[in-house]
Amino acid sequence: MIINKDNWIEFVLGKHPDFSEAWRRHLAYWEGDSPGLCIDIAAFEHFFVEKLKEEDEASVAEILATVEILLTDGTQDIIDAAGTCFLESLLNESSWGRFDLKLVVGKLGPRSREICSAWDKFTGVQTDGLKEVEGQT
Repeated sequence: MIINKDNWIEFVLGKHPDFSEAWRRHLAYWEGDSPGLCIDIAAFEHFFVEKLKEEDEASVAEILATVEILLTDGTQDIIDAAGTCFLESLLNESSWGRFDLKLVVGKLGPRSREICSAWDKFTGVQTDGLKEVEGQT
């Protein structure tokens, strides 16, 4: 299945029905209109951060696996949004001290690690734990 801007949310909700309430709140905030793919995918990233803070390890691993699928089976706009509005956003939140990304770096899929490494290189930042994981692959 190729994931595109028209079917990505059904795909995500099918894998993560517990995201439904957060998605409804997101849509309500935007009065039912989509603010765009990037902001919509960022809502999934915020949901992920909440699961991370709750120390819900199973959900954390499942969400990262879903992001990996978006990055490998998505159209270019899905890949761009998942990379920028999920992964880069996640790296930024970690660098601001909102959580320790080192706790999940080992759970990133290969494409996710590649994008995170490219972001580190672009920004001149070294995400804790990312380099060590890269050495293992």
